[in-house]
Amino acid sequence: MKNLFKVFVIAVFTAVIVLSMTACGGAGAGGGGGGAEGDGGINIGPTNGQLTINGLGEFNGKYVHVQEVPSDPYAPPSVPFLLAIGYFQNEEPFYALISEGTAVLKIWNVTHMTETAATLVNYNGSDSKNMYVLIFETISPNEDQPISHSEIQANFSNGIATITW
Repeated sequence: MKNLFKVFVIAVFTAVIVLSMTACGGAGAGGGGGGAEGDGGINIGPTNGQLTINGLGEFNGKYVHVQEVPSDPYAPPSVPFLLAIGYFQNEEPFYALISEGTAVLKIWNVTHMTETAATLVNYNGSDSKNMYVLIFETISPNEDQPISHSEIQANFSNGIATITW
């Protein structure tokens, strides 16, 4: 029951992020500004951060989204936290396609987030983070609920990590 609640909290947290991003103007992948912090837009900076997930063969053709597990999963969302997405197109985030058992995601550090604004900056940390991996049937964040999930430790070096499902 506790795990189910945790999945629900993460799904709600993801929905808040996605709605914040899609409800306001912004930049495309690796693009420049879509507004400054707090002005009601999304600002997506370029990132060198990358997360590769192996061992996903049973999910080929599905999609993956990853975010840092909050230190207290029952508390309201807070920043900063890590967010990994496949790509942005026309200001909307999309999950990464799983192909040949592998998914590669760009990873940002979310440094500011409100209901109408978000700031995503380059992540180049060298640290260990608990990451929540969510598998979806479709590419769009607004389409469905996760079909599988797992919490996995990622050891980053200069913003890059490889983990196994």
